[in-house]
Amino acid sequence: MACTESEEKLKDGDRSKLVHMVELDQRVSKAMGEADDLVMKGDAKGALERIEKNVKPSVAENDRLCTQEMASAWGKTKKEAVCSIVRSRKSELPRYEEAVKADDKGKLAEALVAQAEIEKRALAMVAAFEQR
Repeated sequence: MACTESEEKLKDGDRSKLVHMVELDQRVSKAMGEADDLVMKGDAKGALERIEKNVKPSVAENDRLCTQEMASAWGKTKKEAVCSIVRSRKSELPRYEEAVKADDKGKLAEALVAQAEIEKRALAMVAAFEQR
């Protein structure tokens, strides 16, 4: 089904908001990867600092942006996909931090698996975002 010119304009307006949200999530993804690397090297303090300085602010900003309205059906659908990832990151972050603080290898493994699942969904979301 072809979009009308006005629908395309609505999508264009939504696109700029969504691009910002996707970029924030990609920053979170990168910082979480860096935190994972630090944990694997035995630097729990560095990992927790990375989360505090880089992950939490971006997750909080994206959580706030999830309240913004989208003008097009396309934008609403794409926003929901991004916000689903944001909610998952927000809910899993405390478990990850607790596992790092406790230096519990079992809990850390579970938290890393959960993060990997979120990353798979985030990659799929980015790929879907590129599709019109």
